[in-house]
Amino acid sequence: MPDQRCPSHEQGQPEIQHVLVYLVNSKLKFEGYVTSIFASLAKNPVLRKISQKITDTYNADKSFYDKKRPILRRDKAGNIISGSETEILKYAEQIFERTGPKVFNEVLKTERPDYYEVYNNIVLSDFMKLIANSPYEIKIRDVLEHYVPFYEKAPITIGNANSWETNR
Repeated sequence: MPDQRCPSHEQGQPEIQHVLVYLVNSKLKFEGYVTSIFASLAKNPVLRKISQKITDTYNADKSFYDKKRPILRRDKAGNIISGSETEILKYAEQIFERTGPKVFNEVLKTERPDYYEVYNNIVLSDFMKLIANSPYEIKIRDVLEHYVPFYEKAPITIGNANSWETNR
């Protein structure tokens, strides 16, 4: 397995945290890390691979981006007045696969399984309940602080505006 340390650590500088935010969106059938809120060091090789995969996908089907995208219009009560929710969800799933969170998660899972799985294995599991008030709790909290530093400190609610339905 390649060295998993971040580039700043290799240069003798203090290690800087990478920040990931996890999302479950049942409408889009998506569960994973989002691309609208994350942070990383410069020259991150994982981000380079993500960019390359996005570029390869684009080059394989440029015509997708020439098509007019679906748009939903809603009244003030949130009822659809024009457009198709089915079509907008299908389009959103395609964007997720081409340039969005699905490609991000696919590459992250391959390149950094330690980052990818930490949320599922620690945060979402009953493991945290088992170690409460044990000598290992501080160590696990340190791991969480490193991998998902905003897990308990700053809950983030995203996607509520659904601006992707109407914006280009």
